[in-house]
Amino acid sequence: MKKVQVRECANLPINADILYDIILDITKYYQWWPSKIELNILRLTPNFINSELEVRPPTLGTNFCFRIIEAIPHQKIVFEYFEGIQQGKGTWTFIPVDNIQTTVCYEVDVIAKGLMVNFVSVEELIRIQQKFIQDLFSGIKRYKNLG
Repeated sequence: MKKVQVRECANLPINADILYDIILDITKYYQWWPSKIELNILRLTPNFINSELEVRPPTLGTNFCFRIIEAIPHQKIVFEYFEGIQQGKGTWTFIPVDNIQTTVCYEVDVIAKGLMVNFVSVEELIRIQQKFIQDLFSGIKRYKNLG
């Protein structure tokens, strides 16, 4: 098991209220998450709190599940990673720059575990998380430009 902590931020040309709604609505993740990652909704609630999603990257043994445990409208969304290769928390925060731009940050604080983790350094796990978060930011921008 290895402790992994990462925080990545980006300025996105999206209003904070819209950005919050995009990230909260797990039913639309397939529209902006990397296409190589398979997503499976395990549980869906009307306000998305306690909704659960299974994430299946193409790399064997790297599946994980998370649930939304907290959502403060237009400010913060907190995930709990509860099963699979990582356990811990992920937190999205939204800081409006103006009416059309938001600084969004995603912070991951997890314990990585599993057979694959034994063969990868903490530095490499951090790099993988950073790339994944940047891919999410890019996906959100593409999704918003198409919508």
